[in-house]
Amino acid sequence: MLSVILWIFFFHRCFHLVSAYSESSYDFYLLEECPLNTLVGIVSLETSTSYRTSASSPEVKDSFFLNHSTGEIRTLKRIDRESIQAFNDTVDLIFVSQTASLISVHVHILDINDNPPVFVQGFNNISIVEGATPGTRFPLQKARDPDKGENGTIAKYLLKPENLGIPNPFKITRVTDPDGEDSLFLELLDSLDREKEASYSFEIQVVDGGSPPLISNSFVFVNILDVNDNAPTFDEGIKNITIRSLGEEGEIVTNISAHDADSGVNSELTFSLLDDVKGQFEIDPSSGIIKRKKKRIICQKDSCGLCLQKLCVLAVEAQDQGSPKLTGRTFLNVHLIDENFFTPQITFKIYPTRSDYVLLDPSFETGTTLVVLTAADGDFGKDGQTEISLISGNEEDFFRLESGQNFAILRLNKIVDKKAPKQFSLEFEASDFGNPPKKSKKTLMIYVKSENDKPPKFEKQNFEITVPEATRPGTRISRIRVRSENGEPELRLLDLDKDLPFSLNPETGVLRVSKNLDFDLRSRYDFEIEASDPVYHWLKSTSKIVVQISDSNNHSPSFLEKRPFISVPENFNIRDPVFRAKCLDLDYAENGAVFYQLTDADLPLVKVDEKKGDVFLLQELDFEKTKNFTFRLSCFDDGIPKKMDSTTVTVFVEDINDNSPFFDSEFLEVNVRQNDPVGTQLATVEAWDLDELDRGLLKYFVIDSPFNDIDVNEETGTLFIKSPMNTHESGSSFKVTVGAKDIGGHFSSNKITVTVHVIDELTEIPVFLEKKRIFKIEENSPVNHLVGNFRATVSHKVWSLQIPD
Repeated sequence: MLSVILWIFFFHRCFHLVSAYSESSYDFYLLEECPLNTLVGIVSLETSTSYRTSASSPEVKDSFFLNHSTGEIRTLKRIDRESIQAFNDTVDLIFVSQTASLISVHVHILDINDNPPVFVQGFNNISIVEGATPGTRFPLQKARDPDKGENGTIAKYLLKPENLGIPNPFKITRVTDPDGEDSLFLELLDSLDREKEASYSFEIQVVDGGSPPLISNSFVFVNILDVNDNAPTFDEGIKNITIRSLGEEGEIVTNISAHDADSGVNSELTFSLLDDVKGQFEIDPSSGIIKRKKKRIICQKDSCGLCLQKLCVLAVEAQDQGSPKLTGRTFLNVHLIDENFFTPQITFKIYPTRSDYVLLDPSFETGTTLVVLTAADGDFGKDGQTEISLISGNEEDFFRLESGQNFAILRLNKIVDKKAPKQFSLEFEASDFGNPPKKSKKTLMIYVKSENDKPPKFEKQNFEITVPEATRPGTRISRIRVRSENGEPELRLLDLDKDLPFSLNPETGVLRVSKNLDFDLRSRYDFEIEASDPVYHWLKSTSKIVVQISDSNNHSPSFLEKRPFISVPENFNIRDPVFRAKCLDLDYAENGAVFYQLTDADLPLVKVDEKKGDVFLLQELDFEKTKNFTFRLSCFDDGIPKKMDSTTVTVFVEDINDNSPFFDSEFLEVNVRQNDPVGTQLATVEAWDLDELDRGLLKYFVIDSPFNDIDVNEETGTLFIKSPMNTHESGSSFKVTVGAKDIGGHFSSNKITVTVHVIDELTEIPVFLEKKRIFKIEENSPVNHLVGNFRATVSHKVWSLQIPD
């Protein structure tokens, strides 16, 4: 449109000055989608004149044709209002003749209902949780119609279920805001149950407002997401099984099965036993298979709260993996078929309780209780009932056994005198009432005390042993010797410390190292050894053992500073240590003693105190000769074998202002003209200083200037005219003496004398042609060998100066 306006403006400005200029305007109406060559309208044309066509776009220009003879405007193709570039449904054509006649034509495109409403996508995929509340709305994509007016409006949306046999719990809700914009929703009308219907599919039909109306469709698929609203259910409420009480570990007892009506993780089940009856059963958490964990299954009232004799009641739980987790339970009744499986076992209860024998005192009276015997049998009924009897060792009837069900009491039957045996070996038998019965035997030793009994005797009452720290485990460190009148006694360690790094052979008395020793953690161990008589076990004696751990050279000395860097001024006092080394060794005594030694020094500039590690200078430092140096320092311990560490020390020498400046050349000659103005620079003198601190910071001053008309710049050393030179005669000369000093106030060790020659303005001064020359001289060149030459010029005359070798 803008281009059309510009065209009109252009022609109007260009042709209004032409007398034959004319302008006309037409408005025509064209129904879109008319066939090719449809008449749009007729315009008046000048005869025998050709017209040029212009339009707002090439597409518009190519869509129409002007008959220059009849003035008819016709279409060149079908016109689509929605696709052609039309402003307010109007396209503009400009026809311009060579005689400056301008015709503007406005073609108004009339809309027809040629476009159905369109959804952006042909389907909608929606997921809804089955617990969604009725009345909840879920947004859908709305349809759009590119037509205009009533043709472009959406008249209605219709919902058509695909499966007419399934009730549809949804409806289409259309909401229009104050601006006329539509929003489309899928509204839930009723509660959902995924277990009854897991998905819904239906068609949304949209109808526009044209005549006849056009229709489009979009498909909607609704997936119902599961909510964990179903608890696991067992296939059997209570399950009964019968097994033998004796079986193999890991044997499958039964399989528990359950299901969950939910889906996904909500239906994944995990099984567990709430009461496994003292660890006798186990269940696979995934499959529900129950196995026995013990060969012998025992079911009785004390096994679990619900158990009975020969009946184990197991509570089984299934839990899903939803959120929140839901559980279901069932009970498994395990009925046992019993058999005489267990052999009765005899237990002696003796005082003191830690004894495994009876010590009989001759003073005991008849009827004294010596031992209480019990017999345990894991079977049930008669299979678990036992009887205890004394079957041998009581031929002289010194003892009597009083028996009951599953227990018995051994009492002294007559006084034990001096003629009685010193010891008795009694054998007992326990037998159950099974068919066939099972039996077991056990022997009890009874020793009779005597005043003449003597305990074992140690070779020494106290043992002191020194063991090197490096002793390996398994090494024998001593043998504890003990004598007994009744044979070889038995030895044992008393109050055994769990960290005690020693072991004792109870028969041979050999004491060995059992763990690695560490002097740093513990250097002494105190413990006792007990010796028991091989026959009369109550006869015992003890001995104290002290083991001292001696330190081994297992640590290397180590410098606290690795590769230290130090700085010292060049006037450092050589009587003071320039560096103090510190080496640490974690060992003790001679193993931890440290000595120092110098190795690999650049120059013989330092020495070291072997014991203290103090490093001293051997001579004064001079920064101008030595700016830095290094030396390697080692430390050794006095152990066997010796161990060492090394470090490299770098010493940086700090410069101090200890040198005076000096001039390389003490003489200089310069020329000055009588008419040279004040401030004219004559030459520059330069002094040197070996101190880095002074370089570039020297000050220059005039020592002697007879006429006080030459001065020097104290910063740069440049000589300049201080007062007019016309007072001096041409050809005269005088001397000016210049000195220098550094920032430390040191005056130069020499001075430079500058001879000033006064010349008139006509005197010519030779000028060197080259400001700088570099000559090379070969080694062993002969005398008078020409090295090079300089050239100077005066009034265009070149003078050559040769430099002999």
